[in-house]
Amino acid sequence: MTTVNRERLNTLKYIQENPQSSTDSEKVCGYIIDDLFNSELVFGYRSNELGRGPEPIYHRLQITTKGREFIEKQGLSIKLSAMIQNPYLVGITCTVIGGLILAFITMRYLAQ
Repeated sequence: MTTVNRERLNTLKYIQENPQSSTDSEKVCGYIIDDLFNSELVFGYRSNELGRGPEPIYHRLQITTKGREFIEKQGLSIKLSAMIQNPYLVGITCTVIGGLILAFITMRYLAQ
C-alpha cells in the first residue's frame, strides 16, 4: 500500500473543487502513484481553445527514467483510445479503408 502525501492530495482536491484556480482551468480526475517506478501522474481534462468540450490531458509528470518509459508506453494506448472515441476520425478512417477495399475489388474484376 502506498503512503500518499496528504498535502498533495489536498492540493489536488482544491484544484478539482476550484477549477478556475488552476492556470489553464483544468480539472483533475485522478492521481496515480506507482512505487515500482517511483512515479506520479495526474490526469484530467480541460476545455480546449475552440470550445469543443473537454480535451484529455496527461501531463504533470515527475518521474524517473524507468517510470517515464512506462508512462510513454501507457500514453500510446491513451492516445489510441482517444482517437477511437473521436467519431470524425473513425468515420474518415472507415471511409478510406472501405474505398481501398472497393478499389482493390474493382481492379481485380477489371483485370479478368
